[in-house]
Amino acid sequence: MHKFESITDLPGIQRLITKGGEKVKIYYRKNRDNLGLDLGMGLDFVKKHHSLPDTEELLKTHYGLFCEIQTQIAVEDLFCSFQGESYSPEGEAAPFIKAQGLFHTSMSVGDIIKYGDTYYFVDSYGMTEM
Repeated sequence: MHKFESITDLPGIQRLITKGGEKVKIYYRKNRDNLGLDLGMGLDFVKKHHSLPDTEELLKTHYGLFCEIQTQIAVEDLFCSFQGESYSPEGEAAPFIKAQGLFHTSMSVGDIIKYGDTYYFVDSYGMTEM
């Protein structure tokens, strides 16, 4: 297996990077309390069962920054791009994910994308602007 310095050095992530593209931050859920687990059920479900803090506070308490890139890929297409079999087919990302205190390789419901200045919740069906 190759030795990489950071998650963005992985060839699958490198293919997504475009200098001068939109600034993108990918946040993966990491807190496994009731709210953290319920975030995986979709935003409507969470809003019915919890009082959500503002996005910045939610990121501090329940998320970890997975990676930060510049890309021209549309926000809707990032879900497929951040599936483990796409960017880490041999498990290369595992050490980085573990070191960041994260629990999953593939983007899933409940994760958050900051695309430019806008936050998107990876929802049950597509992306929901926060």
